[in-house]
Amino acid sequence: MEWLVSKDPIIACSSGANQNTAISVIRISGIAKLSDLQENFSKDLNKVEPRKAYLSKIFSNGRNLDEVLLTYFKGPNSFNGENILELSVHGNPLNIKNILELFNSVGIRNANPGEMTYRALRNNKLTMSQVEGLDTLLNANSTEIIEQGLNNLGGALQKEYLKLRDLYLHLRGSVEILIDFSEDVGEEDSFKNLKESFDNFFNFLRKLELRTQTPRNHLLKPKVVFLGKTNAGKSTLFNKLLNNDRAIVSDTHGTTRDYVTEYFNASGVEFQLVDTAGLRKSEDQIEIQGIKLSKELYKEAFFKVLVINPLMEVVFDSLESEPDVVIFTHSDDSRFDEFLSNYKDLYKEKPCFYSGSIGPDGAFGPIGPGFKIGPIGPSSKNGPIGPKSGGPIEPLGPLKNLIFSKYSKLTKNNPILPERQRSNIKELYEKTELLAQVIETQSDIGVVSSEINTLDSSVNALLGITTPDDVLNNIFSNFCIGK
Repeated sequence: MEWLVSKDPIIACSSGANQNTAISVIRISGIAKLSDLQENFSKDLNKVEPRKAYLSKIFSNGRNLDEVLLTYFKGPNSFNGENILELSVHGNPLNIKNILELFNSVGIRNANPGEMTYRALRNNKLTMSQVEGLDTLLNANSTEIIEQGLNNLGGALQKEYLKLRDLYLHLRGSVEILIDFSEDVGEEDSFKNLKESFDNFFNFLRKLELRTQTPRNHLLKPKVVFLGKTNAGKSTLFNKLLNNDRAIVSDTHGTTRDYVTEYFNASGVEFQLVDTAGLRKSEDQIEIQGIKLSKELYKEAFFKVLVINPLMEVVFDSLESEPDVVIFTHSDDSRFDEFLSNYKDLYKEKPCFYSGSIGPDGAFGPIGPGFKIGPIGPSSKNGPIGPKSGGPIEPLGPLKNLIFSKYSKLTKNNPILPERQRSNIKELYEKTELLAQVIETQSDIGVVSSEINTLDSSVNALLGITTPDDVLNNIFSNFCIGK
């Protein structure tokens, strides 16, 4: 926590420190005078002008370490308000390490994660919501989240929070009018003004609160979870969706005892695909733990895929949440239509896919471009798919489309993602709901005024005016080194 108040010069590699790259950028921030580093550069630093690039060699005890491009940003006209020297160096990790150690030896310490950005906050170059927008941008998994991060970095959310604060100050002002000037304005008009001010504040806050209702992990780390009984076909579908034999497929029940994960892309969004342990009664403690974890992953998943072999006895009455889609396997079996009728009422409202026999050889039976989604029945079987048909696994494309469609619906309302902001908004909303009851039932304006003043700290916290050190530490520890 000491670094929160430190003004020592710091150094960090902001790109390409762990693998070979053509160019990596090293930043030194907080140096008092550029000329203090002269003995390590061939370029005369007294002749370096801000915001211009210069070619220079870097020396360590007279030995040439690298030939670099240096650019100087003089504070306060820099990213974080301090004097910053940026070095574009050759991106061999060993070369980067040598250069960092050189400047460590002359008293410039390595930066903590997020310390460069924290100094921008401390020096009023960025607001807290802009910092969190940068965090969102750096950790985005989709174009939509990248765009939101950029907007927030540009101050979009801060403008909304400032508007909320203006509405709050107007609400406080309406109370002061009621206390001090009701005789001049009129008590009825004063109460009307208070009610209108509260409604304007509460309605705007309600819109912000609606943007926090989608679970954060559903947007930043969306998981697509396959669940089903042993040998239902989960692992084969998992492999086919990835186009890779990632999960073990076997006729033996209970092959998957722990969950298996892999990432896949759907319409530019990165999703985590999870194959889980098959559900069944077991006395094996390891398998029991795997089944318990499977149900937990399914419950918390962004998108739930229930895989059913209707030829097997299946009981899912212990599932706590409905699937997003149901995939029925073995539709090429002569008994399929008869057994499928057992599920007509259970999943009649769910999108359903039908695939043919699935086994360890990876072969599929009927399923394909002619699929239908909707009510369960033999008329909605699909055409051929899989290795027998050759080419890409196109029929699984509709499943990807469903996954992406759900994601798009969640992001279209511009959800608020930073956890601090979400918590602050929810807390403020709960307080304001209680305040609404006080205004409706309390005749003592002094009590109303006192309750309104309790919102002050929550509004200020949302703007980042008052932020405890532990909150700051949590936010910036999520940043990468060099940012």
